[in-house]
Amino acid sequence: MKLLAELLKELAAPISREEKIEAAISRAAKLSGLSYNRVFNIWYGKAKWGDAHEHDSVVKAVDEKRRREARNELHEIKTRVAIMESRLNQMDADFYRETIDRLRVSLRPAG
Repeated sequence: MKLLAELLKELAAPISREEKIEAAISRAAKLSGLSYNRVFNIWYGKAKWGDAHEHDSVVKAVDEKRRREARNELHEIKTRVAIMESRLNQMDADFYRETIDRLRVSLRPAG
């Protein structure tokens, strides 16, 4: 149950200092498809057992969150590279051509 609680907390993250834990538990319940009371009991270690369906639901939700975060991170990186490319072009495109070309190559998918 401890692993399941950790996964639920990851699912609810980020939790700001001002946010009430009840809101984080509610968010974890919504994303995992479990009831608020069940997530509350798992979160605080009150649940004595967990079935495979609950575990699968939480793992699936955490995996989806991780994939979404990775996509967002990749998008942010591509945006930063595009901004760098634009700045280099504005300064002196001919001088920075080699650097700009390397930036473009780094954005291409591998394979």
